[in-house]
Amino acid sequence: MTQGGTFIFTFIHGGLTGLFLAALFMLFVAGLLAYVLIRVMGTRDYVGPNGEVFAATAPPLHTLGMPLVLWLSTAAILLSSYTIHRAVENIRHERQDKFRQALTLTFVLAAPFFLAQLFGLGLMLRDNSDLAVGGAPALYRTIVVLVIIHALHLVGGLIPLAVVTKRAHAGRYDHEYHAPVVNLARYWHFLDLVWLTMFGTFLVLG
Repeated sequence: MTQGGTFIFTFIHGGLTGLFLAALFMLFVAGLLAYVLIRVMGTRDYVGPNGEVFAATAPPLHTLGMPLVLWLSTAAILLSSYTIHRAVENIRHERQDKFRQALTLTFVLAAPFFLAQLFGLGLMLRDNSDLAVGGAPALYRTIVVLVIIHALHLVGGLIPLAVVTKRAHAGRYDHEYHAPVVNLARYWHFLDLVWLTMFGTFLVLG
């Protein structure tokens, strides 16, 4: 592929990746805003138009537990974001061995991240299942929706990571053609940002 062709290919794929990430981000933000509003407003008594007072439906803030295993997953995603960044830098400078090592390490770190996420979020849903029948079903449903959206984000990152890692070891990428690696890194950093925002929100509001 010529230098001009490589530039056009990278530009197009970069633009499509940006649009895809923007759509995912808007979906995530909508779900997170719904959680924040339901979580905060649900802790307050509500006075209806006729003066009738409706008691708060959600438990007080800072009372919903966060499993400790989710801290492990946070450390894993942060480390994997660094290693995939190193992978991009290495392939840009044609350091093939270091590129493959960094990409493989990213895949290795993705495994405990994925497992810790599944286990930790499953525990979170189980520990707060009383919300579904205790007067705050909307809050619980919002948490479930956020967990499902995040799980789809995880699957959407792990599959391309496995494919790109396999192709990297087959010698498919070099300093001229590595757009899939760059796009994967963008998505992985996006996944990092999504999780940190979601985790931070859960920690702050409880």
